[in-house]
Order: sequence, then C-alpha cells, then structure tokens
Amino acid sequence: MDGYAKILTYNFYSTGQLKHTGSYEYFKTINSQKNLYVEIGTHKYFRENGNKKNEVDYKNCGNTMYQKEYYKNGNLRFSGTFYKEDTSHRIITILLHDSTHNTYRKDGTIESSINYKKNKKQGISKSYYSNGSIKEERTYVDGTFINPALFWDSEGRRFEITYNIVSGEPSSEIYRVPKAK
Repeated sequence: MDGYAKILTYNFYSTGQLKHTGSYEYFKTINSQKNLYVEIGTHKYFRENGNKKNEVDYKNCGNTMYQKEYYKNGNLRFSGTFYKEDTSHRIITILLHDSTHNTYRKDGTIESSINYKKNKKQGISKSYYSNGSIKEERTYVDGTFINPALFWDSEGRRFEITYNIVSGEPSSEIYRVPKAK
C-alpha cells in the first residue's frame, strides 16, 4: 500500500446546520491511480431542520451496513441490515442474511417486520394494524411463501387464508377459513 489515512468528515447546509458526519478509511494502492474511500463507523445524515434523515453503521470494511431511515418528523421509518456483494466487478447492495427489516408508520407504530436470509424472505413475516395489533403472518422458506397465511380482522378474529402463489409471493386469495384464537 502506498497510502493510508482515517478521515472524519462534517458537512453542513448553507445555513450552518449539520448535514452529515462520518468517518472514512482512505487507501491508495501501489502503482494505482485509484483512491479507495471506505465508510467506517456510524454515519449520520440530517435534514435542514436538524432531525435525523438517515443513520448508517458500517462494519466489516464498509461491506455490512445497519441502516435506519427517519421521517421528517424524526420518527423511525425503517431499520435493517444490508451487505455489499461483488457481482461481475460491480458492487451491488443486497439484503444481509439473518436480518429483520422493520418498517414504521409516521406516528412511530410498527407496520411490518420481515426476516431475510441470504437475500430471501425466511421465516415468519408480520404486518400490523395502526393500533399495533397483528394483521397478518406469512411464512417463507428460502424466499417462497408457504400457504396458509394467518390473518386477523380489525375485531381480532383469526382466519387462515390460502393464496394463489406467483413467483413465490401470494397473488390472490383462494379461500378464507375462520380459526379459533
């Protein structure tokens, strides 16, 4: 290696409000014109009002990223882990195996929770009503939906729903069977 440095950066809006802060490792290889900047540690991105927009925690030389996204009101919108995989000499960001990805509504209540393994849905995925009660549970094995799904109506009654499956995902409901709680 010809050169190496750790760099801490701060970027600001024209108003003086902090826009981004984060650290990088800088590499320059011998006999190469390319400079490589690798994100390390926690990077925070802010809106002009000072609320967080995004927060990314980089691990494993920047190849693993735990990300949180926020609504303009400051409430959490999304959380999940990603990793970078080298495919045909291009870096493509795909979902990290063994990771749960959660989405939230603007009021902060959870909307869905989906498990991934090796970039495929795996295990139980859940969606929720705005009051926080469970709406639906779906089971996936290696990215393919497995019938039946469990569904709760707004009054808490539970049903099993069998779907037509297209490309591993539920398409249209075939039938619904009431189940005891």
